[in-house]
Parts: sequence; C-alpha cells; structure tokens
Amino acid sequence: MQVWCDVNLWESIDRVLHQNYNMDAVMFSLLQQLTICQSELFVKILWSLWKRRNLKLWQQKNETNMQVVERATYFLEDWKSAQII
Repeated sequence: MQVWCDVNLWESIDRVLHQNYNMDAVMFSLLQQLTICQSELFVKILWSLWKRRNLKLWQQKNETNMQVVERATYFLEDWKSAQII
C-alpha cells in the first residue's frame, strides 16, 4: 500500500477496490479510470512488486519501497526510449 501511496495511485486503487469484488474487474476498472501515464506506471509498479516478491522468495533479498519505485521508473523510461523510432 505504501508503494502505491508513494506514486500517488493509492486513492484510485482504493476507490476501485471498494467497488469491485473480483480482481479482473478491479484491474479493468482501474485501467479505464487512470490516464495513460498513470496506467503505464501502475503496470510497471505491479511488475516491480512482483520482482521484489521473487527476489525475497528465491534469493532472500530485501528491497525498500524506494527501490521498487526506482526500478519501475527506470524500466518505464527505458521502455519509452525503445519505442522512439
């Protein structure tokens, strides 16, 4: 939850969570309500949280919330740079 607060998405996520009961509906509803930039950030943060989970589970590495956000931010910037033709 703190990571989502750090990137100013928690309020939107929390609102959608209170309206929907299954995860598919939550994801689609949230992506429809967010701007394109927010949607990109949401997806990258989600991926980065999953990466943190796997690092903890398989390599016993702990990451801070800041590391999660930084990885997502850099990954998103790299992805955007790769899209420029």
